Order: sequence, then structure tokens, then C-alpha cells
Amino acid sequence: MKKKRRAPSAGRRRRGRSREPAVLRRLPPEVEYTRVKMIVHSVPPWLTTITWAAQVDDPIWAAFRGKPYRTLDRALRKRELACKGLRPRAAAKEHQRLMALRHEFVQQFLGEINHPNRRGTRSRKWISVRHVDPSRFLPQFRPSYLRRPGLVIEVWVPGRDAPKLLERRVVESGPSPWGKPKVNWVDPERVNRTCTEVFRRHFPDLMQTRVGHHWRSHRSPEGWPLITRHAVPALYDYLRPFYSVRKYPANPAGLYPAQLRRDITDILRCELPHVSRELTVERVTAAIQRHVRRAPPTRPQGRNMFPIPIPSAKNR
Repeated sequence: MKKKRRAPSAGRRRRGRSREPAVLRRLPPEVEYTRVKMIVHSVPPWLTTITWAAQVDDPIWAAFRGKPYRTLDRALRKRELACKGLRPRAAAKEHQRLMALRHEFVQQFLGEINHPNRRGTRSRKWISVRHVDPSRFLPQFRPSYLRRPGLVIEVWVPGRDAPKLLERRVVESGPSPWGKPKVNWVDPERVNRTCTEVFRRHFPDLMQTRVGHHWRSHRSPEGWPLITRHAVPALYDYLRPFYSVRKYPANPAGLYPAQLRRDITDILRCELPHVSRELTVERVTAAIQRHVRRAPPTRPQGRNMFPIPIPSAKNR
């Protein structure tokens, strides 16, 4: 009489089953996934892209989905004024939500100012936001405009001999709301309000541009430049040298290995599910073909995209 085989327990099944995505087991062993993470994290994060894709029936969220920054600022100001007339409990809840949205507006606009492809007649201006602690300076170098640690916001423009300071705003730290006197707490609401005032005064041209226009379009998120012009080309350039394919003289398909295209698709679905859930191999292929057609053939690929600096004898 044959003995029945005992089924493995639930604990044994869990231990034997890997929870990592299947694409990680398929990648060539030479691929460093840390580099893949660096490429994926170079695009706007989830908290930013969700404001562009969320389908919420609200004027503020609608402004995030492709309206000019000026329209978004106006919608936030209108809601912030209306918040003062609410009951205390409702006002506190709405105030916290508006603070988060105002902070996101400030962060996206700072990214607009510092974007490398920024254009415009007044694009020569730039903004500097830095934390300064005057106690860390020698007395003769201590800044006179700051008595205690705080945030310094400055607007600069190139000059003939040196950059010229147009405006400086200081947000000094104060006592923390949780009662720790030794903590130098800078009120984020004051910071966002000060930054917004500086934006309105010095960057009126950028206030007329669409929110996130460098990264998104009116297509579905899978077709945004964030995916087709940034994430896919960078992943292709890094991963392509690790894949071997057959090459035919009359067929350039060797540039687009099928396994590579599937792996890029699965990586983006895994790492950026909020914008790549419906991404297809066909769309990835089209983005790769467009990139290869336009990119210089001598561009760095593979490990050369992340060179390790070797100190020279002069710098030692």
C-alpha cells in the first residue's frame, strides 16, 4: 500500500517561493540593479506624478493636470482664503490638505526653474534655497542678515563680472510646535508662502507655462515623455550591452533584442506602476527606435554611463 505524500505546510511554501519580481531573475548577471534604480529615480516621484494623473473633480487637481502655474496658484489662493471661513475642525483638515498641495506647487516650480531645457526671455534668472546656521561661521564671516538658523531664499542673475543678487528673503527658525526648544524648526508654511511670493515677482514668464510640461502630455501616462523620452532611453542605453543577439546585414532588429524590450517593460511596470501599469512592449519598442534614430552613436552605454572617478596624482 502506497503512502500518501504530505503536502508542504504553508510556512514551507512561503519560504521556498521568492517574492522578488520575475524580471530580476531574468536580467543578465552583469547588470547592477542599483544602476537601474538610479535611472528610475531620476524621473519625478510618485507624489508628483499622481497630481498629474489623478482624476479628481476639483479645480486645484484639474489645474495640476496641465493648466498654467498661474492658474494653479490662483486656485490655491482662492481655496486658502475660503478655508478661513470654515468651522475649526473642518478648517484644520482643509488647511493641512492645502499645505501639502501648496508645497507640491513650490517643489514643481523650483524644478521648472532648474530644468536644463528651460527657455524664455528671462530664463537667465535662477533661485537659490539653502539652510544657513550662522553659529557655524567664524565671527568675521557670519552673515548679518541672519541671527539664528533658517532658510535663505535668493534670486540671482548673471552680471558682467559676477552674479548679481536681485532679492534675498530669510525665513528664520523658531520654537518647535512639539515643545523642544533645542530644535531649530523652520515653518514649512512660511517657506512655501515666501517662495510663492518670489515666484510671482521674478518669474512671471514661467508662471504662464503648463504644470509639468517637460514630463507629461495629454496622452495616457504610458505615453508621457517621462516614459518615452527619459526612462526607456536611459534603461536601453544601460542594459543594451549586456544582451547578445543575432545581427543580420539587411535587418537592424539586432539593435532591439526582444528579451531586452520585455525586460524594460517589466522593470517600468514594477518600479513605476502608477504610470506604467498599461505599458506595452510595442510602445517601448517605438520609444527605443526613436531614441536610436536621434541619439549620437558615440554616447556612453552600459557601465560607461556611471564612470568611477579615479583620483589623479595632482589631486592626491
